[in-house]
Amino acid sequence: MNKRTSIGLNIGLSSILVIIVILCLVCFAGLSVASSNADKQLTNKLSVRGSAYYSASSAAYRAIYEAKKESSSSSENSFDKYININSNQQLHVVADLNPANGDNYEILCWQVITVSEPEMDTSLSLLLGN
Repeated sequence: MNKRTSIGLNIGLSSILVIIVILCLVCFAGLSVASSNADKQLTNKLSVRGSAYYSASSAAYRAIYEAKKESSSSSENSFDKYININSNQQLHVVADLNPANGDNYEILCWQVITVSEPEMDTSLSLLLGN
């Protein structure tokens, strides 16, 4: 007589496999939420920096325009100004009056200068809180 012996592994194997798959999906969902939160915070920081730079740039163009209006009454032919972007950076603008260009200023230097090193954020938020 042939006796067939069955191994008892097939009883709960499918349940264990489903549990493992669900755990993997939950882990990937958590990582996805954490990654999207980090991307959102980075986008907000870059937005603030970009608008601060363009505000300083606009202020520099207004200062050049005012200097052009005043240059007709004064003999000063150069423009050199530092405009604050934020607490760590300044915009350095240098321009000279160019009579060959219809008495307009020719921009010689338009440079962002780091005044002080920013404090690095070394905290690590493992949960979604700030």
